[in-house]
Amino acid sequence: MMPNLALDQTNIEESFFFCEYAKRRFEMSKFNDGQITETIDNLNYRSREIFCDDVPKGFDIDLLTDVIYVREASMLGLAHTVSFPELRDYIIFLANAPDIERLFDITNHFNVSAACLPFPYEMAEIAMLTKSGEDIPITFKALKKNDRRCVILSNSDCRYVYFGIDKNLQLDEIIDLIKKNATLFKSRNDYENCERKDIIKEVHKQSNLKTHRQALHNVFNKSMGLLIYDLYIDSDFDLERALERHRKHCSEIKCDPRKTDTSEDCGQCKHFSRCSELWRKQFNIAVGKIKDTDSSEEWLNLIKINQNKRLIRRPTSFFKYTIDKPSQSVILASQKFIHDALCKVAARKL
Repeated sequence: MMPNLALDQTNIEESFFFCEYAKRRFEMSKFNDGQITETIDNLNYRSREIFCDDVPKGFDIDLLTDVIYVREASMLGLAHTVSFPELRDYIIFLANAPDIERLFDITNHFNVSAACLPFPYEMAEIAMLTKSGEDIPITFKALKKNDRRCVILSNSDCRYVYFGIDKNLQLDEIIDLIKKNATLFKSRNDYENCERKDIIKEVHKQSNLKTHRQALHNVFNKSMGLLIYDLYIDSDFDLERALERHRKHCSEIKCDPRKTDTSEDCGQCKHFSRCSELWRKQFNIAVGKIKDTDSSEEWLNLIKINQNKRLIRRPTSFFKYTIDKPSQSVILASQKFIHDALCKVAARKL
């Protein structure tokens, strides 16, 4: 069961920041014990054997995400889709490995694929993407249980779309779910010209957003909050030092897009006092989103205790990769891996 990709731009932005907050919460948590990266490294070793070549890290992350969602689907009795259909048997086999159960539990705890949690984005780059009008990366949080009532399955090579609906729901709720999800599916990438604007408006009304896209400065503000949070940890938990380092960033990173009269030197900019106050507010909002059930003060104390977990931030290029469609030889190699692994299990039982 893959997350529903029929999301409008607002939800894409919400999902992106939800994931980045969760990554930073995971970073300082007891779950950050190296198991996820070890599993990815093991996958990479196997993938190199199967593909007979170096395999990009991003591929391993996507592959493990598929594995986790297949495990989830099998536990819930749901159909599932995979990003690499040619490797479906290999993915299903990996999903039944014992160590995947804990990764599934971590995914449920953070509502983000465990495969993505150890890899936060570099927020300075995200801010520059936003200022230049480029789209932020698409990263999806896992579906919460109450969102699993309707799952869309749509294969690119099939004429039909399947809406999996919880049969225990009331008829009116089933009809509403189908209308909502069918509207999102049919209108993706072109919500402004949606044939059922009433349904789109109702979706946003329920999320209290009432708009098809967050304003540019909201995305920028969230990026800034996370960037200053990262600087705070990397500045030995000294906010003043973090803000001073942020002052030295180029204007494309640090300057509020609403203010056109800006200067590279904050000391010579007439907006600096307001920006300085805004930076502190952005930092506090980011802490509030990251902190889980702790108070902000408790969280800031906790991350000082766990300060041995140093920051590693990834550029957007880290997650981009190209990989050839699996050839027949690759598919046969994956099947051989499954066969050999099953033979080893059978031998141990004798």
